[in-house]
Amino acid sequence: MLPAGTITFPRAQTAIDLVWGNDYVEQRIIKCRIANACEHGSDHKPIETILNLRPCPYGPEARQPYNYIKTNWKLFEQKLESYLPTINHFAEPMAESVDQLASDISMAIQQATKETTPRVDICPFSKRWWNKDLEKLRKQTQHAR
Repeated sequence: MLPAGTITFPRAQTAIDLVWGNDYVEQRIIKCRIANACEHGSDHKPIETILNLRPCPYGPEARQPYNYIKTNWKLFEQKLESYLPTINHFAEPMAESVDQLASDISMAIQQATKETTPRVDICPFSKRWWNKDLEKLRKQTQHAR
């Protein structure tokens, strides 16, 4: 996400600190740069990243979020293992191959999540903090009343 050629390790004139993201996050970047005003005494330069996280009515966040509490984690693990790309340990890492690997891993996680995690049914009266334990206690209270 840092602009190409940004030096984060001045002693060696290299960029060893990276900011990872995907296409969606890249479109939401307001600022991603070296924060020279935030010197913290390290041999690395600090990176300032600001994203626009305001929900977009037509973007991916407009869809119902996943209900991770109901994820079938054993099935998720199996699916993820089958979708993850194979890594060639003998190939010399190149910028394009690292980018492709990161993209493939991200897609594998998304696909496994889509297949093993139901969506949350949200309505205007939904409470994010409500759970099955509270439901059980509510029923007990009503029965006792």
